[in-house]
Amino acid sequence: MSVVSNRFFLKVPVSLMVVLFFSLVSNSFAHRSQDEQRDPCRIQVGYEPMHFTVYTPEFSKSTQYCQEIPYLGQTNLVFDYEGKKLRQITIAFEVTKEPEGTRVFYQQPEKYLSGTFAKNVDLTT
Repeated sequence: MSVVSNRFFLKVPVSLMVVLFFSLVSNSFAHRSQDEQRDPCRIQVGYEPMHFTVYTPEFSKSTQYCQEIPYLGQTNLVFDYEGKKLRQITIAFEVTKEPEGTRVFYQQPEKYLSGTFAKNVDLTT
């Protein structure tokens, strides 16, 4: 089983680390434009891109964040697979507070055939 970790240290009192575990990584490369490479919300899972977005609807309605979260509370985490290859891979999601490493959320490994994983997480705990 291959393991790939992507860490996000958000500039708020509570930092997040997102760890993606999956059983297969594609060895294909795809050409990406420079604009796509600069997207701060883009995560590379192996060679496949995934878009990570955070919403804090009780504070900022539909404003999207991915590097800095200005408010702590009910937070919507959204991961959108940009390609179709990740849809066939079993992936687990884990969110922890940093630097302590306290687990805030864990989603058991499964396939997300729709290409989207979305979950509401309380970041005040």
